[in-house]
Amino acid sequence: YSVYIIFTSEGIYLSKQSKCDCPNGWLFCSHMLACFLLIHLIQIQLDWTFSEIVDFMPVPIKSLQSVPLAASYVFGELKISKPGTKLGKKKSDDDYTKGIAK
Repeated sequence: YSVYIIFTSEGIYLSKQSKCDCPNGWLFCSHMLACFLLIHLIQIQLDWTFSEIVDFMPVPIKSLQSVPLAASYVFGELKISKPGTKLGKKKSDDDYTKGIAK
């Protein structure tokens, strides 16, 4: 997407004239926020070269979306319940089979 961040000559951000071409860009989107953060980084790290800034950037989200991720990384240790149990408590096999036999 193309991002247009407009400032006055005094450095005042003009939100009504700034925009991004993404579907949410007519208000404020993550692409605009990323541009603000990049500008801020350049302002505070005056001695960094272009390659140092590129190395500092996070991994692109599209490359992360294609990598398998274990559910335990997201949810921690999962309790697996048998049907009919409550609150993640496990039924013993005997209780489970008795319940099905009824």
